[in-house]
Amino acid sequence: WQTIFDVCRVTGGNPVQEWKEHIAKTTAYRDKLNQLNLESIRMQSRRYAKRQLTWFRRDPRYRWFFPDDYFDAAVLTKKIVDYIEKSPLLCYTKG
Repeated sequence: WQTIFDVCRVTGGNPVQEWKEHIAKTTAYRDKLNQLNLESIRMQSRRYAKRQLTWFRRDPRYRWFFPDDYFDAAVLTKKIVDYIEKSPLLCYTKG
């Protein structure tokens, strides 16, 4: 219970004042994080993901299946299973 009381700031002299101080600290952290260039980090992550996709698409060892190209999920599933069964890279045996 002591931990709960400490987290809820009930054990201090003035819980309301302690909550106000806590809110002020978290607001300061939020403002500091907002000042950082997080948009740049997000953009760099997107660029990295795009480079990965480009690399995978150019590698002939990978076969891409796009669900929008198939009118039925069963047809798509059959195409994928057929590809896996015929793939020389996998140790997959039917049975």
